[in-house]
Amino acid sequence: MVVGHMTAAMTDGMHGIGESGGRDHTLTYQGESGVLKRFEVDTNLDIGIRVPTGFDAAGQTQRWVVKANSERVLVASLYQDPATKREGDGLSILYVYDKLSKKWSNFTVPGTSSIVRTVGQYILGVCSFPLPIVPGAKVQPVRYSPGREERQKIHARQIAAYGETRSSGIDQIRIYYPGILFAIDTSTNTMFQIRTNQGDSEILYAADRWIYYRVLDELFRVPIVEGKYLGPPYSMVKDEAILGVHWAFVGS
Repeated sequence: MVVGHMTAAMTDGMHGIGESGGRDHTLTYQGESGVLKRFEVDTNLDIGIRVPTGFDAAGQTQRWVVKANSERVLVASLYQDPATKREGDGLSILYVYDKLSKKWSNFTVPGTSSIVRTVGQYILGVCSFPLPIVPGAKVQPVRYSPGREERQKIHARQIAAYGETRSSGIDQIRIYYPGILFAIDTSTNTMFQIRTNQGDSEILYAADRWIYYRVLDELFRVPIVEGKYLGPPYSMVKDEAILGVHWAFVGS
């Protein structure tokens, strides 16, 4: 297995490493007359995919955010979806279009928002919760992602040793990460969850009945058993260099 950090330019078009969207990633689409269209500065492009049943009434228009778009699936959310729940860690809905079967399915995932990528048949996600801005408040409410004390220790140690840190800086942004990861197998529509209790964590790769994920400075893998549930995780390596790892792939 190879792990490392790759920029968007390096991954554009590299299917099988991280098919997290290429040029369509996070662009806004609009459902008009039951068909998804991509809107850019001078473009009104019909992408040939109908919106999910229930959103295709005559004259009905919605704004969709395409989170990932690969050769196999398109993953979207409804902009300002009224179904989003903001209590606790929140809940939101991902709509997944399988380009092979030409069918939609949806999944309720933790968090009011999620960061997703696709690798082969899998959708890999990190749950997040953007913190609200209180208008006129001199001090905005703070909610730190779990595992902050451990992150601070590593940060202080790296600053003392190198004058800089590889930590992600999630404590400086107004997004709460509850430490909940998920993987969706689109071939079976099965969703798996991993709770890390560490805000700085993410799934890196999934293939051959294994899911690989990072928890702060440690790399794990966990087996998918009979395609139905996750077995016990195995620690692969623990090192501060792992802090900067955001991608992984297996060579032939």
